[in-house]
Amino acid sequence: ALPLLTDGPVEMPNKYTDKASDTLLSSGGGFLSSGQPVGTSVGWLHDPEDLPGLMRNIENMKSPAIMLSIDRLTTSRLKNRLEDRILDLGIAAEIALMHEPSGGSGDGKSEITAKISSRGAWLLGRDGAERLLISKELKALYGARSKVAHSGRADAKLKDMLPSFDKLVVRILREILRREAFPEWASLVLGAD
Repeated sequence: ALPLLTDGPVEMPNKYTDKASDTLLSSGGGFLSSGQPVGTSVGWLHDPEDLPGLMRNIENMKSPAIMLSIDRLTTSRLKNRLEDRILDLGIAAEIALMHEPSGGSGDGKSEITAKISSRGAWLLGRDGAERLLISKELKALYGARSKVAHSGRADAKLKDMLPSFDKLVVRILREILRREAFPEWASLVLGAD
């Protein structure tokens, strides 16, 4: 839940246990707590009062897909290469917006960009103008992800767009978690949800 409340990285430190060397556990390669406090690298925490609700939403949803999407969001924040960050954010959006409530990942026959942008726009947008802006931003994110995936290169100008891409993926994940289920996409996009 923490990655959905911050725009910075959330990670465990590299070393928070030490190998036991002077106990019976040492022969089996056991580990003992180092006694050092376990800290996290957390950016500015937004809406900390939302943490218990998000944790409850995640527990109630019980979805490996949403966990993988959140993991990709988190991973994107830990990487230095622009290309790696774009790939992870694009994958996070794709997982969240292409997952079907039945557990599948879509039919694979439709253009993914159109599906992602329309699903995200209807999921988050309150009116036509807002949906158009969200659709445009999702097309830009998925287009950047596709370019990186197929060429291994990202335009340097995309670095300035990372914060808005990140915030958009967070909004998508939080809205799905608020519902505690993936939407019935056809109903949502046709305005019946």
